[in-house]
Amino acid sequence: MLNEKKLSSLAPIIKSHASINVIALDLIFFQHVGAAVRKVKYPSTNIKKKQDKIKDLIHRSIESEDVVDVFQMAGIERFDISIINDDFLATAKEQKTGNELKLELLRQIMNDEIKVRSMKNLVKYRKLKEEVEKIISDYHNHFFDSLVAMEKLRDVARQMQEEDERRNQLGLTEEEEAFYEILAKHPNAVQDFDLIKELVQKILAQVKKSASQPDWYKKDDTKAKLQLAVKSVLRFKVKAELQEILDEIMEQAEARYKEYDMSVA
Repeated sequence: MLNEKKLSSLAPIIKSHASINVIALDLIFFQHVGAAVRKVKYPSTNIKKKQDKIKDLIHRSIESEDVVDVFQMAGIERFDISIINDDFLATAKEQKTGNELKLELLRQIMNDEIKVRSMKNLVKYRKLKEEVEKIISDYHNHFFDSLVAMEKLRDVARQMQEEDERRNQLGLTEEEEAFYEILAKHPNAVQDFDLIKELVQKILAQVKKSASQPDWYKKDDTKAKLQLAVKSVLRFKVKAELQEILDEIMEQAEARYKEYDMSVA
């Protein structure tokens, strides 16, 4: 098993070499033997088998043209977080069957939504992803049943929907919201909303200025200038936790504006 693992790890390194074709069938053979040995040595529990069957069903359906059938089979008509609401939970309670499949599909919907949003607000959606995975982990560890797990996922989905509404009410763009969230979650540093909004607009202007240069995030001098510019914006306005806020702003700036885009200039 150890040698098969080493072999499988080393093969991709030389995949462009002409001789790889000579040993390709041998490699596949050893991988199949390794998988068979692992299955005997570490047999799956019934719970693990059920989880694997559900995941296999989902993945096979995604790769085929029958993806819609899987969602319909679970009573899911829309493939976005809007489906995760009180009506959906009420239906799940009434049917009382297929909740494992429903839960795994909801997890996938949530993670897909978070992945799309994460570039817009790295700090917030990293925390939400951890929250989703903890809910699923706690369910598998029998801390609560599938209905409770779906209720908890509903609460996370509701957070995202409410934040969309709040951003619109505050008059913030998606770009501004990410930096607003960083400042807002440090109440000891700054509290006044109008001041936060003013600082966010100035920070965003500095970030876009740096991001207008190709590969800016790879250049230490450019990153240093950006950090100094942001620090100048925040100095005398932020009362505490300045370095922590600076680090979070730089992390978000790199995540959101890593790709060079002349339109940000």
